[in-house]
Amino acid sequence: MCYRNFIKRLLIVVVMIPVTIYSSCSSINKGYYSFEYSIDTNDIVSHHSEEGHEDFAKGYYSFVQPDGRIRSVHYQVDGHKGFRVFVKYRSLTSMSSAQDYLTN
Repeated sequence: MCYRNFIKRLLIVVVMIPVTIYSSCSSINKGYYSFEYSIDTNDIVSHHSEEGHEDFAKGYYSFVQPDGRIRSVHYQVDGHKGFRVFVKYRSLTSMSSAQDYLTN
């Protein structure tokens, strides 16, 4: 049997069957959620936190930039107002740890 004939026979055998797939959304999917994590290694220090409910979410993340400043980004996502972001820069003092600055 040559390869070309095999392909023709294979295409004849393939049959399209309409299938309906249902997906349901429970109250669990539309409920409140919250998460938070930090990364602290020798060269990366960052923090992220987010919480949301239905079509609204807010959160922030912050990290130490290469120049030593801390960038904090606070954001809100609203089904009516869209995405809004607020960015703040701070200097890291020698007496404080980066982790203390990141969580504020």
